[in-house]
Amino acid sequence: MFPILSAGRRVRRFSGFTLIEVMVVTIIIALLATLVTLSIGNRDLDERMTLEAQRLEQLLKLAQDEAALKGIAIGVRFDADGYRFLAMDDKRQWDDYDKEGVLRPRRLPAPLYLVLQVEGQPVPAPDAQKPPSASGPPNAGGAATTPAPQVLILPGGESTAFAVELRAPGDSLYYRLESDDLGRLKNETHRQAG
Repeated sequence: MFPILSAGRRVRRFSGFTLIEVMVVTIIIALLATLVTLSIGNRDLDERMTLEAQRLEQLLKLAQDEAALKGIAIGVRFDADGYRFLAMDDKRQWDDYDKEGVLRPRRLPAPLYLVLQVEGQPVPAPDAQKPPSASGPPNAGGAATTPAPQVLILPGGESTAFAVELRAPGDSLYYRLESDDLGRLKNETHRQAG
């Protein structure tokens, strides 16, 4: 039934959507799809960062156990793009603790990087472009030497107090791994405000 106006015309009732309503819904769907895509992209980076933070924590615990079991000091050298575990060799020079095994030198996947503080003071990142085997100045024999560690893990369980942050450019999520003088490790997740 159609209502009849006094002038004898019928009023039609249209069903359906106007062009503006369709455009608004399309824009909303496009915005939601963009947000979902961006969220998935960050999730992959966040997962890699979580994995690397857990790996670093477990390797530091393993280095503590190795130091205690073998009765030696193990050093840790952090670069912006990786880290390595060191021990004194027969010539009293720092060298990689393990060249091929679990405590071998590690590079972080791009774009992750490390920021180090030792005893509350920021440590500038050394030149990250040099390969791990040639990162120090040459010694008297002409061969490259490994630079000294920034952190020491002692056989009694003590260590240098340090904090290392694992970050990615443009990501508000970061991990902070801290150790006090007694070697107690604490791994925390942080989100930068902003």
